[in-house]
Amino acid sequence: ALNLAAGDAIKQCKVMRDALDTTYEVSKLVKYSPKRDSMFEKLKESLAPESPGFRVLCPTRWTVRANSLKSVLDNYAVLQELWITSEDCTSDPAIRSRIIGVAAQFKSFRYLYGVALGELILRHTDNLSKTLQSPKISASEGYRLAQLTIVTLQTLRDDASFEMFWERVNATKQ
Repeated sequence: ALNLAAGDAIKQCKVMRDALDTTYEVSKLVKYSPKRDSMFEKLKESLAPESPGFRVLCPTRWTVRANSLKSVLDNYAVLQELWITSEDCTSDPAIRSRIIGVAAQFKSFRYLYGVALGELILRHTDNLSKTLQSPKISASEGYRLAQLTIVTLQTLRDDASFEMFWERVNATKQ
């Protein structure tokens, strides 16, 4: 139920909803094409060998969304290069237009901001959801963890936390 509540709240924010939609499109373009997946791996090895791989965004599994968004942030430059390379190698006009659309989103600050914000929020809600699903956790422990997550999310709303977030997003854009 927690992941559904987080999902409903996120869908109310257009920036985050659009970022998730675009990230899902990225997942389909990269992982459902062996050619683009191979190109991604080669680009990753040359541009960012230390970064982890790309994690697919599943539209129905809310407890793994933060990991997918983090993988977009970790591979942002690699994915941008992939769109340039893929556009030249794709003959199918429908796929080519999808690649052009995703490439345009990657050039926008709005997409990067939405991905970073989604990762920041979902990291905490995903961890809480996974912990609450453990058969070894008691109701009182679950309640305490939920309260700690609420406090953590509330502290992210102050000016100092926003400044740190803003700097991190701007550093990624560079």
